[in-house]
Amino acid sequence: MEQLKQKAILYSKYFFNCQKIIPYHDIGNALNPTGILDFLKWEEIKEPVVHGIDILDRYFIVIKMIINGERIMETFFQRYPDSEYFISCGNATCSLLLDTYEGIDKLQFKLIGNLINNGEVVIKEDHRPNNHSWIGKYVYIYDGEDILIR
Repeated sequence: MEQLKQKAILYSKYFFNCQKIIPYHDIGNALNPTGILDFLKWEEIKEPVVHGIDILDRYFIVIKMIINGERIMETFFQRYPDSEYFISCGNATCSLLLDTYEGIDKLQFKLIGNLINNGEVVIKEDHRPNNHSWIGKYVYIYDGEDILIR
């Protein structure tokens, strides 16, 4: 288990350039039949940001966010082990922050790292948000308080 935690820390630093220590989330042998690593309930994730490695040896990070009064929980994960191809999903909330249909690009990786490290970031068009009305808005790590305007 300790080896998995260390591997997850290395992945978070490599892929997302995270400087903060992110809690490790052990999912055991859980796996969605479609192969998509998804958490279906907001309550499943106890912290604002967690990370881990699934049974297929794929790294994931889950972030609870709020933007423009809307709460979002999005899972970013390696689609295939030992690859740099990441996508996101999130059935626990109605929408996703980022469009990752073609995989997460460098700007999106940077946005995620900045969000984790700083707690907030401004969404730009280059980030490929799922909702274009979010361009120019702040997205915050959800810390248990509904932030409508800051």
